[in-house]
Amino acid sequence: MNAKGISIILVLMIAMSLAVLLQGCTVFQHKPTVEVIPQTQKELLYKSVMKTNWLVTAAILGIGLSAFSFMNGGKYAMASAAACFIVLTMSLAVARYATVMAIGGTVVSFGLSIYTIFVKNRAIKEIVGNIQHLKRETPLTYVGEVKEFLNNQSNTTKEIVASVKKKIGGE
Repeated sequence: MNAKGISIILVLMIAMSLAVLLQGCTVFQHKPTVEVIPQTQKELLYKSVMKTNWLVTAAILGIGLSAFSFMNGGKYAMASAAACFIVLTMSLAVARYATVMAIGGTVVSFGLSIYTIFVKNRAIKEIVGNIQHLKRETPLTYVGEVKEFLNNQSNTTKEIVASVKKKIGGE
């Protein structure tokens, strides 16, 4: 699959995801206490159309059309069927488990933020340790170049390096 095909699929997935996100929350919508029975077929059809979730309907139709396209040799039919299936799954999951997904997303994002901070600190320690090792083990002709390179760093970088050096026992 070439880059153009992948970009088309990504644009479609983003558009469908935005449609899911912009659909709104149905938790706070109240049903009327007395339901009026439609009098004509036109009213009944209108009422049933208004009750259906248009995104779910579009995703189901998209899966069907993609399967038909696949049977007729469509190039991106399976990818579009997979995208429609993902949209269908996400819209049904958001409708049912919106609160659980919000809480889970918050917990996971906090966890990943903390993990990223730990990984960054470990990487900084390793880089500073490797530079210290390089300073001690390289020939004298290169030490001047390394020191000149290190002196061109910003003050905040120098402060971070100094604090990491204290922690790892460097010079």
